[in-house]
Amino acid sequence: EVIRGKLVPHVRLDETWFALEYDGIEPQCFVDVLTLLGDKSDNIPGINRVGKVRAKYLVKEFGTIEALMEAWGDGEKRDNFPSYLPKELHFQKDMILLSKQLVALDCELDIPYDLNDLTLEPEM
Repeated sequence: EVIRGKLVPHVRLDETWFALEYDGIEPQCFVDVLTLLGDKSDNIPGINRVGKVRAKYLVKEFGTIEALMEAWGDGEKRDNFPSYLPKELHFQKDMILLSKQLVALDCELDIPYDLNDLTLEPEM
């Protein structure tokens, strides 16, 4: 496995690892974090001036993009937050929701293989 640019043998990326790496965010909420952050390599725009720390905080606070949009989608300023954030949510609503669809993985995909058959064994 490659984690943070380092080769680490036999590391299991499970919910415990994920919770530590993403400050207690549930794995199913990672789609919302990535939607806020964006991904330039996949042409997912994200929200301007939202980094990893703020994205994680917002998802922990609201749970989902939809809940965040419902709470802040009117564009009005909120206490303790930069004034641009509600405006960005308001003006980019359609793009944000489209980005979430693009980021989400299709978990209902029928794969005709047993995943255990697809594991790589280290060469001796």
